Amino acid sequence: MEHLDHSENSPWEAMSARVEFELVRTAALVEDGRLDRPAQAVGSYLHIWKQPIDASLEFLSLAVSAHLSRNCCTVVVGDDVRTVNRMIATLCFFSRGEDLHSVRLARPGLPYIPDVHLQGVIKPKGVGESRLVQSSMPSAVVDLSTKDVSWTAGRKVHEPLHRNWRMAELRRAVKSASKEVFKCTLTKARTSPIVRGVVQEVFALPPSLRACAAVQVERLLHHRAMMLISFLQAASLAGMDDVGRFRLLSAPERALVQRLRVELLLLDEVDWEVVLCAADRILPGVQCALAVDS
Repeated sequence: MEHLDHSENSPWEAMSARVEFELVRTAALVEDGRLDRPAQAVGSYLHIWKQPIDASLEFLSLAVSAHLSRNCCTVVVGDDVRTVNRMIATLCFFSRGEDLHSVRLARPGLPYIPDVHLQGVIKPKGVGESRLVQSSMPSAVVDLSTKDVSWTAGRKVHEPLHRNWRMAELRRAVKSASKEVFKCTLTKARTSPIVRGVVQEVFALPPSLRACAAVQVERLLHHRAMMLISFLQAASLAGMDDVGRFRLLSAPERALVQRLRVELLLLDEVDWEVVLCAADRILPGVQCALAVDS
């Protein structure tokens, strides 16, 4: 095996120092714009929209669908700081509680930071496909200036791509290799029928009651996820591999899962992705094992 130089001023030392610097810098930036649950009520669309038009609700449903189907990792891009932060505050209500510790409000000049769950970026900075590959999780991008919502490929495709990028960066740091270019492909997002129905129900309520209704989405998805996992366990499909992750299923076993999707009314692919994201928090690996190749 090749001997790795760990002496002072070696490439490994340089990379370690760079990683440590990036971690400290990231922590400082996140802390600078951190948002917790009590602060979400300030300026969110749940409170300022009295009677929203259908087009606004459809766009919000699309944004929430992309947010939930990409493991609550979302970048909100726009020209106006206030508008971007309103969308961030609104998406916080549809996020898991633990993810609220990784939220950064938008401020002029702040760049995109990989692996921050929910963050805002003010144009002209934006976020490129070559930057999104640096995140360990797939991402959704909500562009408020163009009213477009896009997402990277799901976790099953994104994780190997991110792993290849990480190894290429390591080779470049150690051996001064040429820089390899890795990019995520952004495609137009689609709306989850489940999420659309929830958003419509939330905004049918008076503004003072919407926040309480929105946070129940997490419980709804957890309930669906537990039903999925209970079925897998009852059918002896919930086996684990040597590293404690959900094992890959055979073709006949996947056919049984397809029957479950029919029973749970999860035939829509975005609905399925949203529930799989919730299930993966309970049973690691189930998302990659059951996700479609997209």
